[in-house]
Amino acid sequence: MPLKRTPGSIHKVPPLENPADLKVFLDQMGDYAAKIGRTAPIEVVISSRLLDLKASPAGLIAQIKEYEALGVTGATINGEGTTPAEAEAFIDAFGQNIIPAFKN
Repeated sequence: MPLKRTPGSIHKVPPLENPADLKVFLDQMGDYAAKIGRTAPIEVVISSRLLDLKASPAGLIAQIKEYEALGVTGATINGEGTTPAEAEAFIDAFGQNIIPAFKN
Protein backbone atom coordinates (compact mmCIF):
# COMPACT_ATOMS: atom_id res chain seq x y z
CA MET A 1 0.00 0.00 0.00
CA PRO A 2 1.52 3.37 -0.97
CA LEU A 3 2.20 6.00 1.63
CA LYS A 4 -0.45 8.65 2.08
CA ARG A 5 0.64 11.78 0.16
CA THR A 6 0.44 14.22 3.05
CA PRO A 7 3.17 16.14 4.83
CA GLY A 8 5.09 14.14 7.40
CA SER A 9 5.06 15.07 11.06
CA ILE A 10 8.79 15.84 11.18
CA HIS A 11 9.72 17.29 7.78
CA LYS A 12 6.40 18.87 6.77
CA VAL A 13 6.70 17.67 3.17
CA PRO A 14 5.08 14.75 1.34
CA PRO A 15 7.24 11.63 1.07
CA LEU A 16 9.27 11.06 -2.07
CA GLU A 17 7.99 7.85 -3.65
CA ASN A 18 9.55 7.73 -7.12
CA PRO A 19 11.91 9.48 -9.55
CA ALA A 20 9.21 11.94 -10.63
CA ASP A 21 8.73 13.11 -7.02
CA LEU A 22 12.49 13.48 -6.60
CA LYS A 23 12.82 15.44 -9.85
CA VAL A 24 10.26 18.01 -8.65
CA PHE A 25 12.10 18.35 -5.35
CA LEU A 26 15.53 18.62 -7.01
CA ASP A 27 14.26 21.26 -9.45
CA GLN A 28 12.95 23.32 -6.53
CA MET A 29 16.20 22.81 -4.62
CA GLY A 30 18.25 23.86 -7.66
CA ASP A 31 16.14 26.99 -8.13
CA TYR A 32 16.61 27.90 -4.47
CA ALA A 33 20.37 27.24 -4.64
CA ALA A 34 20.63 29.57 -7.64
CA LYS A 35 18.53 32.19 -5.87
CA ILE A 36 20.86 32.28 -2.88
CA GLY A 37 23.98 32.12 -5.05
CA ARG A 38 25.11 28.60 -4.23
CA THR A 39 27.44 27.29 -6.91
CA ALA A 40 28.85 24.25 -5.11
CA PRO A 41 27.47 20.87 -6.18
CA ILE A 42 24.66 19.48 -4.04
CA GLU A 43 25.13 15.94 -2.75
CA VAL A 44 21.88 13.98 -3.01
CA VAL A 45 21.57 10.62 -1.27
CA ILE A 46 18.48 8.43 -1.52
CA SER A 47 17.26 5.65 0.74
CA SER A 48 16.71 2.13 -0.49
CA ARG A 49 13.03 2.73 0.28
CA LEU A 50 12.86 4.32 -3.19
CA LEU A 51 14.18 1.12 -4.81
CA ASP A 52 12.66 -2.29 -5.48
CA LEU A 53 15.42 -4.38 -3.91
CA LYS A 54 13.70 -7.58 -5.07
CA ALA A 55 14.19 -6.61 -8.74
CA SER A 56 16.65 -8.51 -10.90
CA PRO A 57 20.22 -7.15 -10.86
CA ALA A 58 19.61 -5.52 -14.27
CA GLY A 59 16.35 -4.02 -12.99
CA LEU A 60 17.95 -2.66 -9.84
CA ILE A 61 20.85 -1.19 -11.82
CA ALA A 62 18.34 0.49 -14.14
CA GLN A 63 16.48 1.98 -11.17
CA ILE A 64 19.67 3.35 -9.63
CA LYS A 65 20.83 4.76 -12.97
CA GLU A 66 17.49 6.56 -13.33
CA TYR A 67 18.10 8.29 -10.01
CA GLU A 68 21.74 8.93 -10.94
CA ALA A 69 20.55 10.72 -14.11
CA LEU A 70 18.50 13.06 -11.90
CA GLY A 71 21.62 14.01 -9.93
CA VAL A 72 21.63 11.49 -7.11
CA THR A 73 25.19 10.99 -5.89
CA GLY A 74 24.69 8.15 -3.39
CA ALA A 75 22.30 5.68 -1.84
CA THR A 76 21.89 4.02 1.52
CA ILE A 77 20.97 0.38 1.16
CA ASN A 78 19.29 -1.31 4.12
CA GLY A 79 19.27 -4.75 2.57
CA GLU A 80 16.99 -7.69 2.77
CA GLY A 81 16.74 -10.81 4.90
CA THR A 82 15.21 -12.00 8.13
CA THR A 83 18.25 -13.94 9.32
CA PRO A 84 21.94 -13.04 9.43
CA ALA A 85 22.61 -15.59 6.67
CA GLU A 86 19.95 -14.01 4.40
CA ALA A 87 21.28 -10.52 5.09
CA GLU A 88 24.83 -11.66 4.32
CA ALA A 89 23.67 -13.28 1.08
CA PHE A 90 21.96 -10.04 0.06
CA ILE A 91 25.10 -8.01 0.81
CA ASP A 92 27.28 -10.45 -1.13
CA ALA A 93 24.96 -10.46 -4.15
CA PHE A 94 24.66 -6.66 -4.10
CA GLY A 95 28.43 -6.33 -3.97
CA GLN A 96 28.96 -8.76 -6.81
CA ASN A 97 26.08 -7.79 -9.11
CA ILE A 98 25.22 -4.13 -8.50
CA ILE A 99 28.21 -2.17 -7.24
CA PRO A 100 30.48 -3.03 -10.20
CA ALA A 101 28.01 -1.25 -12.52
CA PHE A 102 28.81 2.03 -10.75
CA LYS A 103 32.57 1.87 -10.35
CA ASN A 104 34.35 4.52 -12.37
